[in-house]
Order: sequence, then C-alpha cells, then structure tokens
Amino acid sequence: MFRESNSHFLQNELLRRVTADIQTTKRRIAGVGGEKKLQTSDDIARIGPFLRILHVFEVEMLSRLQDWAHLLKAIQASHHLTYT
Repeated sequence: MFRESNSHFLQNELLRRVTADIQTTKRRIAGVGGEKKLQTSDDIARIGPFLRILHVFEVEMLSRLQDWAHLLKAIQASHHLTYT
C-alpha cells in the first residue's frame, strides 16, 4: 500500500512540475510576442502553434491531476488568447 501511495505521490509531483513548466513557457512565449521583439509576420505566426501545443499539454496534465479548478481557468483563459 505504501509503495502505491508513494508512487502516486511522485507521479502527481512530476505532473505538477511539468504543468508549472508549461505555464512558465507559455508566459515567456506570449511575452516575446507582446514585447514586439519579433520582426516579421513569419516570426509572429510561429508563436501560435507553440502556444496551442502547450495549451493542449497543460490541459492534459491538469486532467491527469484532476485539478478541475485550474483546468477550468486554463480553458477559460484560452478563449482570450490569440493564436496567430
């Protein structure tokens, strides 16, 4: 029983860390686009697919964690994002 709960705890901890990394990366990528550091429309167009992919993984991690409150916030926030 202890091994199962310890394994479950470690898995959840890993999922939390991955989720935090995804959220940090999304903010950093969105920040680059918002700071006008990108020079061409091609550069700007490349941001969208990265943000979409990160959003999918974030939702998946939150689902596995059964973190419904943060999942709802992530889904609601995605409606406000513009994916060029």
